[in-house]
Amino acid sequence: MEKGIYDGSTDQYRHLIEDGYDFHLGDYISRGWEIFTSKGWSFFGFTLLFIIISGVVGSITENLSISNLNVIGTIIETVISGALTAGFFVVADKIHHGENSDFGDFFKGFDDFAQIAYSQLLIQVFALAAGSILLGRLFIGTNIWEAFIDPATPLALDLESIREMLTSVKFITTGSLVLLILLYISVAYQFTIPLIVFGRLKFWDAMETSRRIITRNFFNFFLLYLVSIVFLFIGMLVFIVGVFAAVAFMFCITYAAYIDIVGHASSLEDKIEEIGNNPE
Repeated sequence: MEKGIYDGSTDQYRHLIEDGYDFHLGDYISRGWEIFTSKGWSFFGFTLLFIIISGVVGSITENLSISNLNVIGTIIETVISGALTAGFFVVADKIHHGENSDFGDFFKGFDDFAQIAYSQLLIQVFALAAGSILLGRLFIGTNIWEAFIDPATPLALDLESIREMLTSVKFITTGSLVLLILLYISVAYQFTIPLIVFGRLKFWDAMETSRRIITRNFFNFFLLYLVSIVFLFIGMLVFIVGVFAAVAFMFCITYAAYIDIVGHASSLEDKIEEIGNNPE
């Protein structure tokens, strides 16, 4: 399909949502490792560049703030990070299909910049809204909320009041709900970008399709997410630079899961369409 044309059908993924699918955790890790190591230095270099670009963008936009919250800067960082993230999937896909790739392919995510940007901003809005509503319930009317709105306001809390707050049932239940919602959002939308780039879905269709497919087998995806976090932690222990490799490896694992679960459904429809357009 042509770039810029988002006419992919969500119908081809309906059976995954309704009937379920097999999940192969070990295969995704091993296949992700194969993809990563086939161009390890390129993945490593791009991750380093990714972090540098994010840092530069953050520095440039840090003064573009509204009410002490860097809203404009956060938006810019989010949309650029989304397009750069797509680059990991683009290169992984080329490697998977045995195609040649060069470093410039890491920036092909910008071909779908608008749809990716919309999706990443909306995911951020969901996360911020959930966190704000629940934390607001806990802190509104307190000195903590006043200090959050206006950093110049000093916190009027002593150690005893902090201890009581942290051990209160309200704090524990509210904090747990925040973590669960943020965790669900982090896991459920992992396939959004590849569904835009490869499935040619519009941003909302990609988000909902990703959420519904992953929710169908959420516990296994949660395990995969935890494994990725473990690899990231190990990377932090390897002279910090290991983080760059771990981040790229995490995306390669996600791609391996995507292509096994979702990619086959897309490929099947493409083949059917091709046969229908070219009858013998």
